[in-house]
Amino acid sequence: MDVMSSYLEKKLQNKKRILYLVGGFHVGGTERHLSQILPELSEDFDVIVVCLGQDGPLSKKIKEKGILIHFLTQRPLLNIPKIAGVSLLIRNILTVLFLLRKYKPVAIHSFLGAPTIVAGVVSRFFPKIKFIASKRNQLSRPDSFWKEGVFEKWALKKANLVLAHSTEVQRELIEIGVSSKNTLLIHNGIRGSNFLRNLSVRNAYREQHSWDEAVTFTLVANLIPYKGHEFALRAAADLKTKNLPQRWKLVFVGKGDQEYTNQLLSFVTDLELENCVDFLGYQSNIEQILQASDVGMLLSKHEGFSNSILEYMASSLPVIATNVGGNKDSVIPNETGYLVEQNDTEKLTSYMSELILNTDRRLQLGSIAKEKVETDFSLTGMFAKYRDMYDMVLNNSPDRDSGNAR
Repeated sequence: MDVMSSYLEKKLQNKKRILYLVGGFHVGGTERHLSQILPELSEDFDVIVVCLGQDGPLSKKIKEKGILIHFLTQRPLLNIPKIAGVSLLIRNILTVLFLLRKYKPVAIHSFLGAPTIVAGVVSRFFPKIKFIASKRNQLSRPDSFWKEGVFEKWALKKANLVLAHSTEVQRELIEIGVSSKNTLLIHNGIRGSNFLRNLSVRNAYREQHSWDEAVTFTLVANLIPYKGHEFALRAAADLKTKNLPQRWKLVFVGKGDQEYTNQLLSFVTDLELENCVDFLGYQSNIEQILQASDVGMLLSKHEGFSNSILEYMASSLPVIATNVGGNKDSVIPNETGYLVEQNDTEKLTSYMSELILNTDRRLQLGSIAKEKVETDFSLTGMFAKYRDMYDMVLNNSPDRDSGNAR
């Protein structure tokens, strides 16, 4: 073994090992968040990842950092409708118990529902291993399998610490019985330098898509019913009836299952919006698309804390978002954009009309949004808060009593 290899091995031995339990690496807010924090945290900790779901494009940066990822089987013990999800959960619990014995981490950190349930169960067998859970969506989100919400609430109450990424999620945690002293707010962060305005890039992209002088409203979200695409389309239909002198365009960036995508396309046809709406599908060049945009939109029915909103703000775009979840932490009404109540089509149409007709207002709101994201939601600041959190939990938090429920 050469000197450098020996040094690196000793350095690795001095790192505290953390096992991250995650859902998957397909495109989504939590997956993007993991692709940011895990490579960074591997500088200070020995990071091991256990993935309950499928691999995807957002694991690339993690793998490039040399971080070990275990992908668990997708086959349930009993493939029977309604109980297949619970059956798979049991299988995952048994596998993770084995991995905990093998790797002996000082902490297990879970993200999202099923991983948190697994972590809650296995942590009962290892009371000296710290259990940290990240709750990254609102409790109103529908269950993906039988009693998921009930099991998750139980698990969250067992954690040494539960991280919330918005004040609304933190409030909901306390409301269900998680002790306030066991919750911590860490907002998402973003590297603003990735979203610098470039006029030549903007003009080239707009010419490529025939947006020309249109005021472009861009909604970056997977095509999922709760993300509010139909709400946006209803407002676009109302907007069309106003016959505004300025051309405009509504742009959807994201993918979804074929059935729901077809529903949206049919809705566009029914509303006679074919010339007003563009579906771009999944795109990896989000920075470029936002440079070519004028307004960012997110109209979800529920939302933990949106990475898309931060990307809009970093791109100097005003934001129109629904008044739900973590949207209220980033969008300041009349300063960085507007908040609208779910399904208030009249108000949404009004805000869109204002931003179409008033260029100075768009630029003013976008400028303030850029300043806010750099001040309050920097990636560097987020990394620092994660390091402080681990220092607090690993060095100061008492061990859990396996027989105790909080």
